[in-house]
Amino acid sequence: MMKRLSALAVVAAMGFATAACTQNEKRYAEWGGGGAAVGAVAGQLIGHSTEATLIGAAVGGAGGSLIAHEKNKKHNSRKCNYRDSKGRIYQAPCTQ
Repeated sequence: MMKRLSALAVVAAMGFATAACTQNEKRYAEWGGGGAAVGAVAGQLIGHSTEATLIGAAVGGAGGSLIAHEKNKKHNSRKCNYRDSKGRIYQAPCTQ
């Protein structure tokens, strides 16, 4: 019972920690966390040990963060047209 409560507390803390993040930061958390989870499962299946699980989680988390970084670069490279207070049109990275 205590393990379940501890796991629930950790998951809730992670969820609340990303509540005030920007979209780019959320993307890092999602992809990094997902990569770590997949890596941990793969490490356990391949190595059958705690060490293999931890190595898999580290490699998966790093891989997921790299994917998020590339996605953020693509997202931030888009340009949108905006109009300033004097009516001039200019281009800047899109806000969404």
